[in-house]
Amino acid sequence: MMDSASIVDLCKTIFPSTNIKAIAVCGPHACGCASKNDPLEVLVVAEGFPAGVRFKKLKTGSLNVAFLAVSRALFELDVSRALLGETVTVRVLMPYEPLSGFEYLREMEVKFKRRRVLEALTDLAVEYPETTTELMIHPKYFPLRDVKLLSTTYPPLKGVFSRILKSDRGLEAMVSGYVEALKEAESKGLVEFVGEAVRPTKKLVSRASAKLRSPSFVRLFDRAFKTLVVRGFTGQVSLMDLAAEIMKGFTHLSFTDQNAIEDPNKYLLLPTGRMPTMEEEVRRVVEEGANIPTSLRRIGGILNAVYMAKVRVDGVKHVVVKRFQDWYGFKWFPVALWTSGVRSFALRGSSRLDREYSMTVLLRRYGIPVPDVIHVDLERKALVKEYVDGEPLPVYIREFFKGSDNPSRGFVSQAAEIIAKAHSVDVTLGDCKPDNFVVSRDRRVFFVDLEQASRGGERAWDVAEFLYFSCHHAPPTTPLERVSGFVRVFADSYLGHGGDLKVLRKAAGVRFLRPFTILALPHFLVAVSRTCLEVCGGG
Repeated sequence: MMDSASIVDLCKTIFPSTNIKAIAVCGPHACGCASKNDPLEVLVVAEGFPAGVRFKKLKTGSLNVAFLAVSRALFELDVSRALLGETVTVRVLMPYEPLSGFEYLREMEVKFKRRRVLEALTDLAVEYPETTTELMIHPKYFPLRDVKLLSTTYPPLKGVFSRILKSDRGLEAMVSGYVEALKEAESKGLVEFVGEAVRPTKKLVSRASAKLRSPSFVRLFDRAFKTLVVRGFTGQVSLMDLAAEIMKGFTHLSFTDQNAIEDPNKYLLLPTGRMPTMEEEVRRVVEEGANIPTSLRRIGGILNAVYMAKVRVDGVKHVVVKRFQDWYGFKWFPVALWTSGVRSFALRGSSRLDREYSMTVLLRRYGIPVPDVIHVDLERKALVKEYVDGEPLPVYIREFFKGSDNPSRGFVSQAAEIIAKAHSVDVTLGDCKPDNFVVSRDRRVFFVDLEQASRGGERAWDVAEFLYFSCHHAPPTTPLERVSGFVRVFADSYLGHGGDLKVLRKAAGVRFLRPFTILALPHFLVAVSRTCLEVCGGG
């Protein structure tokens, strides 16, 4: 590699009559991982550069040198607003070796990384709205996220980034600027450091929810287009090559085929407070379960993959491993159609994982019986919870409809109590069908599926779904008096534990009855509605 003085002299020769503000060697040559085919990349920032931005290649001896010269004004606009699709500022995301203007380049690097940090934190607040302030984020998350996004914007960067990240000082050199940016965010009350990691604050969440942002894929597309256009304008590619790259860029706007770069989600953590040995064993099951034939057994989930797993910590324990898939396409359509106009559901896997975790933590805080979270793997969108060994509640509901009060009456009362107590802390369960309640071996009822639960929401839906869906389990010969008796057992417990009479009345309405006409006999549904109104004094 050329010595520093020779590179500076060469820059002054190639770009005469310009006031050079800063010069830096960037990329593989700056961190010692360049191959023999890699050109020496040099960034030149100049005051009042007439061309604005220009790319120039030349050969000195056996070394290819690639110069990217940019005016200070355009460089700073790319730093602050991605005006050039971050084509230039990607050079200060990578490790770089400043030859002049060190303080200026460091200032621009931190300013650029501060913007990217705030974008990343805001996107996390949108993706995990309920658990943002619980997230523990290692600083390595931020450069790896940006590397993923930028190599998606322009796929040829992936190979360069991959080699830089594998080098001895590649990632560490990139992280330092992000740490400085995070310290600035901490001084503004947006994050707090917990050891090496940072945790977003409520102030950050409020700022994210108040700020209208375009979807991340729109921003990605915009930057991809700018990147390719700037490359054509600066002479880095011919017009024919540019057209080919535009097509290539459009077909690579996804995170597929990015395995050469470490997944940034590996550096996101949701704490569970469980024993480290349990965490390690469960993590092994989540990561290697497909290769351990006896460790996983599918136990349900049409729209999710739900497994029971054995872990060996102080004896054999069973846990539930739940992978949250995105609900798009044909398999989701019948569910959306069924509840059209009555109830909307969270579709994205990350959103449902967010709800499952946050609502579990919240309800357990109030002593409401839901299985605890043992481990969260955001990289794989997987969550591990305690397994409740027992019978699903519909087993006992069928017994009630057949005329048996013990112990089925008590279990229905416990389920109603869970719903009432959740409503009393302003939580709706979201998918409140009886199948999501389990009676444990010690005769306690648990609610086991919180992926549609949320703060606020339509409480009448919870009550309606439980009561009307229960009729699906009633034998056709069930007397209507027995159906009415079932409703009264539920209502007594629900109202007795703080439930609202107005909620029960609203659940009796036609709007909430309609979705269940395909699941139960109509005279059972009418009996449920009529009994609810009688309990409310409107029958």
